[in-house]
Amino acid sequence: MEDKRLPSPALGEPRLFGQPYHGLVVNGELTLSTGRKIEVTGVSGDCYIVRVPGRPPVDITPLEAVREAASGREWRTYALLSGRDKHYGGMTIGADAWLYAAPDGTVWRIRCPQLDTTLVRAVPDPNFDFGWFPGTLDFEFHVERFGLIDGDAAPDSAVVVVAAQDLGGPIQSDTLRDPMTGEKVPAELRRFPGDGFLTQWMPINIEDVSSSGDRCLFCCNRSREQSAANLPPQLGRAYPQSWLEVAVSGGGSADQIVIAMSVARQQSQAYPSVTSSLSHGTWPVWAQYSGGSFYWRDEETVISGSTRAILVPPRTAGGFYDADDVIQWAELSAEIRFVGSATHSAEMVGTSSSAAGGVGYVARHVGVTSTSTADVTIALAGHSCSVPQLRIESSSSRYYPELIDGASSPGYPPETFHVSVTVSGAFGTAFNAADDWHAFEGAFVVGATGSDIGVFDVDPSVVNGVCGRSVDNVRLVRMTNKTYAVMARWDLSWGPAPQYQEMVIAVGGPDGWVILNERRLDYHASYNPGTGHLARSSTDGLGWV
Repeated sequence: MEDKRLPSPALGEPRLFGQPYHGLVVNGELTLSTGRKIEVTGVSGDCYIVRVPGRPPVDITPLEAVREAASGREWRTYALLSGRDKHYGGMTIGADAWLYAAPDGTVWRIRCPQLDTTLVRAVPDPNFDFGWFPGTLDFEFHVERFGLIDGDAAPDSAVVVVAAQDLGGPIQSDTLRDPMTGEKVPAELRRFPGDGFLTQWMPINIEDVSSSGDRCLFCCNRSREQSAANLPPQLGRAYPQSWLEVAVSGGGSADQIVIAMSVARQQSQAYPSVTSSLSHGTWPVWAQYSGGSFYWRDEETVISGSTRAILVPPRTAGGFYDADDVIQWAELSAEIRFVGSATHSAEMVGTSSSAAGGVGYVARHVGVTSTSTADVTIALAGHSCSVPQLRIESSSSRYYPELIDGASSPGYPPETFHVSVTVSGAFGTAFNAADDWHAFEGAFVVGATGSDIGVFDVDPSVVNGVCGRSVDNVRLVRMTNKTYAVMARWDLSWGPAPQYQEMVIAVGGPDGWVILNERRLDYHASYNPGTGHLARSSTDGLGWV
């Protein structure tokens, strides 16, 4: 091949080389300080910073600074890698790779083939009821010199293997369904991506990278989200299981790069703790003498007062490196409280002697009132987010006749049942249900028998992020490598006025939360770790260069 390279005279050699166009990219378009617009592809969502140790300040004269600014250019001592694929200056580092800046100033691209794949599969148990993901995995790291401009030299490269790395498992899969005999598991009930039948996988992806790349946080069961919305059912928003930290050291040459791994955190599997108190009273029951006459007897019990507290241990939605390269975590916990009481009265109606051939029954009246509240606490790098309290107030009444043993005919009025429920939560408006005893997505159950009416309970879901309560479905979701959203869903499809709404309560980053309370199905945000700016939009894809 003919060599077209020519030596440059000393005065013609470039003094500065890099990517000088910086700012917020909105829907693939960057607006410079001059007003000029530049099309930028692939820049949306994640934003990673790369600082090379020992890099001196940019050497530029005042006159050059004025000229560069007039052209919309700005020279910085760090680089920003944009999007999941980590784009920089027309180059793509890859969703399965990152850059490591060694202490000696050399920069290396490290790629891990085990990332961003569907290859980590659940092995079904003998009965095919569920499966198990592996508890360990071999990781390969392909190390290659990055940033050299030399058309003749082959890049210095090496492969580092970390064998049998603990994944924080073994990890049990979701329920498996036979496609020939059963219905698929609905997408909203899956913790792992898959087809809802026998196929499930656990994607391992990069959660965040430290500023020099000497540490990289992997998340086991992290899907490809880049906004607050749920992903298509075949991908799903996976529920994170564990986090692995990769530590990189060394430099000079590829064979001098050392890589080690450790488990940084495992998702809490602790069950909610329950404390309760219960007081009982008695209700009188008609009983029969052998001679045919009746009398009151305290035979059955009724709950006259009940309290219950359920504390849900913190669940982790994700983690990131702060400005000091310390891992910070995004967590959600919940506290549910119930206070309820029941009343009962009874009276005998009709003839009390079966020998007289009369009709006799006991007219029972049962009433129950309860108040339930659910509070969610969310913390992101030490910053708390205020979430509206969920409150459920219910009153129930039931009338039912009970035929006296030996009476001749069931000639008594029909049973009647009534319940009124008021629910208010993240959406700020109360919902009233009358004469209807459906369950609110399993969050509380209004039963039809005796003192169980109005029982309240919550089993926090793990679907669509980390969920704290299921009536208004308040949940914490990861958006990008350093941004999170608090979402709520109001699903009353069965109610007298069916409705489905989504709300973005807040979005946050390393510096705190922005309260929004906007009715949206999706939201976008991106954090610039170089300037500390958080960009957000309900409609536009955002990124930084």
